[in-house]
Amino acid sequence: MKVERLIVCAFFIFFSCSPEQEEQPSPSHQEIRLYTQAAIFEKTDQAVDLEEYVVYFAKGTESGWYDDRWSANVQPGGLAVFSERHYYPEDNSAVYLRGYSPKAAINENKISYQLDGSQDIILTAEREGSLDDTFESKDKIFVFNHLLCQLRFRILSDPTFPQQVKLKSLMVNGSRTAAQMNLADGLLQFNGQPSTVKVYKDENSKEIINITSEPVTLNEFVMVEPESPLSLQLVVESPEGEEILYQDLPVLFHEENGHSNAGTSYLITVILSLRDKLTLQTSVSAWIDGLEGVGIVYD
Repeated sequence: MKVERLIVCAFFIFFSCSPEQEEQPSPSHQEIRLYTQAAIFEKTDQAVDLEEYVVYFAKGTESGWYDDRWSANVQPGGLAVFSERHYYPEDNSAVYLRGYSPKAAINENKISYQLDGSQDIILTAEREGSLDDTFESKDKIFVFNHLLCQLRFRILSDPTFPQQVKLKSLMVNGSRTAAQMNLADGLLQFNGQPSTVKVYKDENSKEIINITSEPVTLNEFVMVEPESPLSLQLVVESPEGEEILYQDLPVLFHEENGHSNAGTSYLITVILSLRDKLTLQTSVSAWIDGLEGVGIVYD
């Protein structure tokens, strides 16, 4: 395999738990109902069937400490329907809830994840509710926020690059995959060594990516650790069947710290070229419930 380096231009668009038990109501019991921000459950390109989207609520009887987990289906309009009915305490004491997804056990007020690039992690602020001050008030909507950043990709070549080249693989290096979320403060901490996250491999995909002067947007995208130094690695195949590896292409984001931000989606457009110098162009757009940002891949 021949290893080459190239200048790459990038465009970025922001795009152990206790089992649940049915509580028996009494005449004075009031069922707990709450609402979420439904827009967070819409994909960038198409809406999710909200009736089948399950989220989880860490539940506690004191602020910042949770000892139970309730699951709920998000309905159109944002209503969260619990899989089991839950009721406010009759003595008007407070119930504390904090929403999160994906599913994970709560262990000593922490949640651990092993990520592979396909999962998003979302979390709400803590809300307090009681018989006299229920979760149904407008100022107690549970707003889910993204804790990871999203990378999407498109690829093309300029006139200097050989035609009829195919993309064999695309990887992102630098994101750690072991993460632990502290429910007390909502902080997500990553552990272990940086790893490689697969974006695309031709043998695993039904789609063949032919690289031409017309940009092709990959269907695949990955969720990665925010604020981490990232680089790209890609393999292309020439018309003669020769594989060419491009590696260690660091990604510099035009954010305040030079790295990616949580809750932001970046569309990276990679332009293959044999020129010594490229003019870098950038376009910016907002991702659903995300912030704007921009970045460039440098050789």
